[in-house]
Amino acid sequence: MHLSQAIMDQQLKQEALDYLEELYKNTPYEKSGEEYLRRIEWKIRQNEGELLDSIIAALELWLKGDDHNKAEYAIHLMGRLGAKQYLPELEKLLHDMNENKSRLPNYWKSFVQGVINQLNRK
Repeated sequence: MHLSQAIMDQQLKQEALDYLEELYKNTPYEKSGEEYLRRIEWKIRQNEGELLDSIIAALELWLKGDDHNKAEYAIHLMGRLGAKQYLPELEKLLHDMNENKSRLPNYWKSFVQGVINQLNRK
């Protein structure tokens, strides 16, 4: 990969992360977390091509970040968007939870397992 392509990829990744952050801040949270997730998913699906791929890739930053709410939304969205590329990351997360080595709450185990199962079915 050429340096110019790497710079463009980094710019696109930053644009995608900024897009996710704007969605998180500006999507109205009215009745339930489920409705909120549906709205965010719908808005993400309005994108195409490299930007959509970059938005899905930026979910990993939410998953690995310090904000538990964003990590939870990232896991949900990975499942909803069929982001199979995250199966190894989610399986590692589940393993770490089982070993009490995860920074995320252990009571999320069944949730994470459910998303893994969902992705394996797609």
